[in-house]
Amino acid sequence: MTLASVVAAQLGGMAATRTSYRNVMIASALIFTAGTYLLSTLTPDTPRWTLILDMIVVGAGIGISFSVLSMATMHGFDVRQRGSASSTMWFVRSLGMTIGLTIFGILQRNSMTSLLSEAFTKGAPGGRSLADIRESLSPETRVNIPPQVLHKIIDALTGNNFCKSNDRCFGRRINGLTFKL
Repeated sequence: MTLASVVAAQLGGMAATRTSYRNVMIASALIFTAGTYLLSTLTPDTPRWTLILDMIVVGAGIGISFSVLSMATMHGFDVRQRGSASSTMWFVRSLGMTIGLTIFGILQRNSMTSLLSEAFTKGAPGGRSLADIRESLSPETRVNIPPQVLHKIIDALTGNNFCKSNDRCFGRRINGLTFKL
């Protein structure tokens, strides 16, 4: 994904010199949306090469916008104001990433805690707390966990953090919002 972003940033910059910023950003949004949709269709059985290709599509969609957003931000400003415009853009971008990562981290933590609580209504194996999952899954502790219980823990921690019993995933709901907007 990172390599695709770097290559796509170069291509996006070159495309922006030949056509309007808007056209390049529309292409970027379409590629990113397609890549996000592809990632939302992943299952635990999806081959690694499919995951890699889907991530390349997402990386290309994001990468195209990197240089174009910077150029578009500074385009309308006088030469003396371009430094301020650029720094403001990077500040707002960093702030958005920080807030977004925090929100989705909280959602994932709450979802995982809820799934683990549902899986273990009587508590964790051995009467332990699930507050510190690293301690609960240390190699010494894993040996003492029955296989069916360990399977429930692994399911809660891996592919199904945002999936509910009706098999509608949180990621697909977010993609639905993206398509509606």
